[in-house]
Amino acid sequence: AKGWLMSGRILIIDSVATNRIVLKVKLASAQYAVETCASCADAQKLMNPMVPDLILINMSDPKEDRHAYCRQLRQQPGAERLVIVGICVPDNSRARFAALDAGADDVLPNQVSDALMQARIRSLIRRRNVGLEWQMRDETSRVLGFDEDRIDYVVPATVSVITDRHQMGAKFVEMLQGGLNYKVSLLNSAGALGPQTKSKTDLFVIDGTSKERTRASLFQLISDIHARDETRQAAKIVVLPRGRHNQAAMLLDLGADDVVFADI
Repeated sequence: AKGWLMSGRILIIDSVATNRIVLKVKLASAQYAVETCASCADAQKLMNPMVPDLILINMSDPKEDRHAYCRQLRQQPGAERLVIVGICVPDNSRARFAALDAGADDVLPNQVSDALMQARIRSLIRRRNVGLEWQMRDETSRVLGFDEDRIDYVVPATVSVITDRHQMGAKFVEMLQGGLNYKVSLLNSAGALGPQTKSKTDLFVIDGTSKERTRASLFQLISDIHARDETRQAAKIVVLPRGRHNQAAMLLDLGADDVVFADI
């Protein structure tokens, strides 16, 4: 159990020695404790004494079926606490879906900046640690006899699209409503923090592709949403123009849950 509470231990699985060395150097310079291995069998041996915080798996490795190994990991006890990131994944929907369906928490394409990779890792480990804290609170409540019988209610999620361009916002709303059985509303920047957000919003989708949207204003909006009682528990996804990896990394560190690049 101690292994779950340590933060910053990363395991890299890749049969290509050069890939392992390059990734280890990059992550070790960010003060992570990094171990590497070439095969899934070696990975299991390394994980027996202590489970890592995060595993980076080369999903395109021709020597082994890494998708099957991800599914195997997800079937092990306590696997919901393990963060798995698929790397070296072709930047197309089919490859991404395959990795995510196999159990990966996130996918990094072949070409990704060091800043964005490290920001995603920090965000995923931070999210995992928050989940562990809530689990420990629940377990403590049960031990002390404070845990009441709970009835689970299935309530449709609420999504709010934030943009100052009505046409772009309508496009986002149509796309989301076409794929999700959720209530999707459209807000401008001023309305995002106005009275209408008093009601619970589960997810904000924020348009950062406008030329009028400065980096400073986008950073401020994320910080404000994250700081306010009414909205701080909501997830935040930011849409950016393709290639803005440094800006994406900063947004993740400021509290965005994910960043995606247009065109989506």
